[in-house]
Amino acid sequence: MSLRVATYADLTRISEILAAAFYDEELNDYFFPYRRQYPADYLSVWKQVVLEKWWDYNSIWLVNCEHAGGDSGQVLGVAQWSRAGSNSECLWGVRQWDPRRFIASILSTFHAFHRLIFGNRAIAKVSSSDPFPMRKWSFGPTVWPFISRHFTEPAYRRNHWELCLLGVAPGQQGRGVGTELVAWGIQRAKNEGLPAVVVGAAGTEKFYQKQGFEIYAGSCPEEDLVIEKKTTDGHGMQKKVIVNPLKQRGIRGGGIFWTVFDKDEKPVPYKLVG
Repeated sequence: MSLRVATYADLTRISEILAAAFYDEELNDYFFPYRRQYPADYLSVWKQVVLEKWWDYNSIWLVNCEHAGGDSGQVLGVAQWSRAGSNSECLWGVRQWDPRRFIASILSTFHAFHRLIFGNRAIAKVSSSDPFPMRKWSFGPTVWPFISRHFTEPAYRRNHWELCLLGVAPGQQGRGVGTELVAWGIQRAKNEGLPAVVVGAAGTEKFYQKQGFEIYAGSCPEEDLVIEKKTTDGHGMQKKVIVNPLKQRGIRGGGIFWTVFDKDEKPVPYKLVG
């Protein structure tokens, strides 16, 4: 097997691998409850998500390939590693003001318009029991306010590498495909003097801790959002608690794991909550 930077020609294969790798993941039951009835609609969302993330100039996509003579080989696994914090725009030499940074937003708007017009039969329907169902394409921004402190405290974690996506093709697990993709990013972070982080799905906790993400910082479903604002008379403060949408739905997983970076840090094993 060999690692290489992904190309645009890999995007269909990448989408297929991720759609299969996350097919039985707990969140998919909420994002795509009708994926079995409408597999093409399910895959189309992954194609949209991958295309938008492809144009994220703070990210690098890697694929792990099977050697096949002189050919580049079949793609067996994929990872999206993203650089966050100061100087992250230098990854590809595309500054914040560069027009190319608008491509992802333009695609996101186009895809939203496409879904509005043509719909998607695999996704959750609006209902009285769940008037605001979670969506794959907006999940990150929805959850971020509840977990942001885990990425900003301590302050040195604001600059980091994050493993955003990792998927291995069906039938290829146990061969070290994912391990090599994870190791690349952890080593890249070490070379730059930065920590690395991953948010793992339920059941992946032991794998990630074994790969080097030794510090368990918490889980996405644990965190509620507390907003403080002044009372109408201006003499006091009142708190408003917004319940975590993952907690509301009884979703597990979402463990946040960091590599050991500071000399005073110690490994923290994962603890199952609930």
